[in-house]
Amino acid sequence: MIQRIQTLFLVLAAALLVAMYWFPLASFTANDVIYKLFACRFQHPETGIALIATLPLAVLPCLSAILSLIIVFKYKNRVLQMRLCKLVMLVLATALLVEAIYFFRIGPMLNTSGQWAFGAIFPFIALLLEFLAHRNIKKDEKLVRSADRIR
Repeated sequence: MIQRIQTLFLVLAAALLVAMYWFPLASFTANDVIYKLFACRFQHPETGIALIATLPLAVLPCLSAILSLIIVFKYKNRVLQMRLCKLVMLVLATALLVEAIYFFRIGPMLNTSGQWAFGAIFPFIALLLEFLAHRNIKKDEKLVRSADRIR
């Protein structure tokens, strides 16, 4: 059903992943210029020229958010919901890995060290929310199977 706790977890995860596009993931200071890495772009702050293409960093959270919302409406097929939750968790783990790769690749490129920003934690929180949703969907499936066994 839609009014279950896992729906709240999935919608919150999708909202965090969408919010990730507005918050910086990391910031780098080089020659008194502050560069910010966003999910969709990493560009020079004054000229606006894109320095690195961040397509994987932009696509993975979007895909995860869309799949999370699809999972909400597949409530009649809990087995499919659990599989999709596992897929979303895999995509989010990949997004975290890609985020770390960009962070550690940009630092040497600018000859500076970077600092993680507030938006970098969003995929991790979304991963935890997906895990909690998966656990509650699994609990519902066990409840339904035990009720079928009693009849």
